[in-house]
Amino acid sequence: MKKLFIMILTVLAVIAMSALSLLTIDAYGRYNGIDKVLPNPYIVTSGGKQSDICINSAPTNTLKSLPYIGGLAADIVALREELGGFSSLEELMLIKGIGIKRYQNVRGMLTIN
Repeated sequence: MKKLFIMILTVLAVIAMSALSLLTIDAYGRYNGIDKVLPNPYIVTSGGKQSDICINSAPTNTLKSLPYIGGLAADIVALREELGGFSSLEELMLIKGIGIKRYQNVRGMLTIN
C-alpha cells in the first residue's frame, strides 16, 4: 500500500512538472506560441502588431531565446558593444558561427531599429 501511494505521488509530480514546463515564454513574449502577448520592451511593434527583436537593444537572454541563436547571443552582444551598435543585419555574419544559412533563418525575426 505504501509503495502504491509513493508511486501515485511520483506520477502526479511528473505530470505537474511536465505541465509547468509547457508554460515557457518564447522570444515574442507568448506562452509556447499562443497569441497571449506579454509586454517585452525589446520587441519592436507597429500598429499593435508584434514584429522583430531589435538587436541593438535586446539583452542576451532575449536573443538567446531565439531559434538558431542560442549560445551565440553573448557574441552578438559583444560585437554590438564593439561596433557601437549594428548598422545592418548583415554584420551578424561577422560572428563565428553565423554563416549565410543561419543568417537567412534569423533575419526575418530581427531588426536594427
